[in-house]
Amino acid sequence: MILPDRKSIQIGLLLAMAVSVSAFFLYNRNRPEDGIFDEMAAFRHISALEAIGPRVPNSDAHQKARDYIAGNLTESGWVVTEQTFTYNNITGTNIIASIGKPGGILLAAHYDSRMVADKESDPAKAILPVPGANDGASGTAILLELANCIQMDNNNIQLVFFDLEDQGNIPGWNWILGSRAFVDKMSVSPTKMVLLDMVGAKDARFYYEVNSNEAVSTEIWETAHQLGYRNNFIKAEKFSVLDDHIPFVERGIPAVDIIGLDDPNWHTLADTKENISTSTLKAVGNTVCHWVNNTATQVP
Repeated sequence: MILPDRKSIQIGLLLAMAVSVSAFFLYNRNRPEDGIFDEMAAFRHISALEAIGPRVPNSDAHQKARDYIAGNLTESGWVVTEQTFTYNNITGTNIIASIGKPGGILLAAHYDSRMVADKESDPAKAILPVPGANDGASGTAILLELANCIQMDNNNIQLVFFDLEDQGNIPGWNWILGSRAFVDKMSVSPTKMVLLDMVGAKDARFYYEVNSNEAVSTEIWETAHQLGYRNNFIKAEKFSVLDDHIPFVERGIPAVDIIGLDDPNWHTLADTKENISTSTLKAVGNTVCHWVNNTATQVP
């Protein structure tokens, strides 16, 4: 054995330190300071998901979207698992990202896109799949950026990306399949659940949803007003929606649906990134990030 001299040891230590520092910056190069929501990064996620193709069940695009979501969450430092379920011999996959323990705040969106654009007036177009930039990708994109915005220390949070939400009123299908499967298998209930759906349209307005928890809705809408987003978050009830928060409501869990149902491109081929507003993404993402970071989520 040849023992290294002191100079070799010093050089080796310096090289090791340089590698460690480089690895740290490589890992954190895409993670902004906690509490800062990057709406342009969220828009890039929407563009990437749209470029993959319609995220309809059992498609290559659906698989690629899952890989894209899980890869970004892992890069952001979250623990990622997948939960599978079956409906009509089709396998659905919920994606779950966690920090801390279950039983804190749960934030959710659906990532699938609708198989048919049945709001199109042209029958030839109505049988084509929806791109789903707003309906599906916008909530997903905001969650992916919330993974970088939320303070990770002393928080217990789950980000859940539900599958098979948007196939109702199609023969052989139903709505909110992924969230029902998730709640059926849930062993620890979250303290609060917030759903993001259709949260990227231009000039979007978000009203209190009738089935949502009043106290949590008030907290979120008040946060939005404090941040200057009163034109986006309207303190009045308007819609009652069958959405992914309903299985949680049925379990008695305080749940809120942030949804912009006034989108004229809903379930049409015009649901594309060209009709997405970064201002809306910022209003929603910044509001939810601040609300989470100011809400205690410690779990005993």
